[in-house]
Amino acid sequence: MAGARRVYLHVGARKSGTTSLQQALIASAGVLDEHGVHLLLPDREVARRQLMEPLRTLRSADTAEAREGVRAAVRALREEIEAHDAATHLLSVETLAEMPRTVTDLVVEGLAGLEVHVVVTARHWGLTVPSEWQQGVKSRLKITLPDFVTAIQERGDAAAGFLARQDVPDIVERWGSLLPRDQVHVVAVPPRSTTGATLVDLFCGVVGFDPELLEMPGGDLNTSLSLGQAELVRRVNTVLGDRLPLTGGHYQEAIRRWVVRGGLMKQERSSIRLPTECAAWAVAEAQRQLDAILASGFDLVGRAEDLLPAADAPTGPLEVSDEEIARVAVETIADLADRHVAQVHQLEERYEALRAEVRQLRAAARRKARKGS
Repeated sequence: MAGARRVYLHVGARKSGTTSLQQALIASAGVLDEHGVHLLLPDREVARRQLMEPLRTLRSADTAEAREGVRAAVRALREEIEAHDAATHLLSVETLAEMPRTVTDLVVEGLAGLEVHVVVTARHWGLTVPSEWQQGVKSRLKITLPDFVTAIQERGDAAAGFLARQDVPDIVERWGSLLPRDQVHVVAVPPRSTTGATLVDLFCGVVGFDPELLEMPGGDLNTSLSLGQAELVRRVNTVLGDRLPLTGGHYQEAIRRWVVRGGLMKQERSSIRLPTECAAWAVAEAQRQLDAILASGFDLVGRAEDLLPAADAPTGPLEVSDEEIARVAVETIADLADRHVAQVHQLEERYEALRAEVRQLRAAARRKARKGS
């Protein structure tokens, strides 16, 4: 495949630093283009509409029409690649990790003749289990943390989404089934406290460009809730029932923006930790996945030990008391009430400013009319 254009598909996994990495790629798209790296579908809405919707349709129902929809989406992607003179093309969409073999084979087949690489950035389950539960809660998940952990341990239906996007050996087997083993890369995400190579360093090394080209976003893009805060949101989800559906943006506006960002994020909190009762299981599961990756022959990038929980990794409680939930709820109500009054005052000030502007305009119009008479 000498001389073929290289296409890197960064397919996941979620909760592995993808948000920060993707924002850096998007912010640096122009500079990357100047250095021979073309970023594909940088607009998330365009990526959802043009690529992910056809793929999800096939995932839901394996029909001839759905397969043709995926082929058409991949043809459009290929046309964009071939219309650009860059030697390297990069697509980063973490929800691709969830796609079944019926989808992944069609995507890879549609890019035949190009040098396709698959990249999976990965963290061990000691980190991703609590992160995934919290992320799910902020998207109307109603299952408790204990039940979520049990479902994962038993590989039950309630954990199907988690397993599809976090079982790394399964992800690389699905995406790498039609590719040479050295073109499938598992990047072991280093801990944030590392003094060595960072996720950005490792990822850029795989794709083949200088990490200094990236403009990294500032601040914490995925601020964590505490266990008590997340449990409060979960209980709100249960009470809501069918109200405020995700479609239409009502839930995002009312819960994610108003309650979570406007209230909970203002409180002091600590990140949710893997429950202490699950520590031994998490170590065994991480070792199983690492052994499978090493045995597969796929390219492991970074330190193998970063895919294992540290011996001194902090853990936390499995459940939270009703008293803690009540404290969080009272504090949240107080913060939201204070925020509401502040916003009302801002609206009142804006209203008075607009009224004054209208009075001035009317006075100017009267003066002009008198001069013209």
